[in-house]
Amino acid sequence: MVPAGIWIAMVTAYFFERYGALHLQLYSISNNIVWHIANGVSGLIFIGLSFLFILVFRWGIISFPLALIVSSIAFFDWYSAGKSYRYFNLRFRDFEYRTSFFPLIIMIVYVFLSLVML
Repeated sequence: MVPAGIWIAMVTAYFFERYGALHLQLYSISNNIVWHIANGVSGLIFIGLSFLFILVFRWGIISFPLALIVSSIAFFDWYSAGKSYRYFNLRFRDFEYRTSFFPLIIMIVYVFLSLVML
């Protein structure tokens, strides 16, 4: 079984990755495709941080989900969300409440229960 810390990091990493992908999919409706930019830049950040976390900090396998979290937050999420907010004239509070708030709450509860049950 995967250790709880790695599992929680993976859940968190893919939540942030899916958040950015939601906005990028929405923005793709505009027929302005920028997936190559978002994935290219965040992929380079991910690869660089993976090597840094493994070779320099020696964090082991946890390096991959941590690098994905950082690369998503550092570029992929804000770039994707910014594109969709501007194009569709969205307001953060209204849009995110309907799309990401409840999955975020479920993830937080899951992480909390996972930590309590350790």
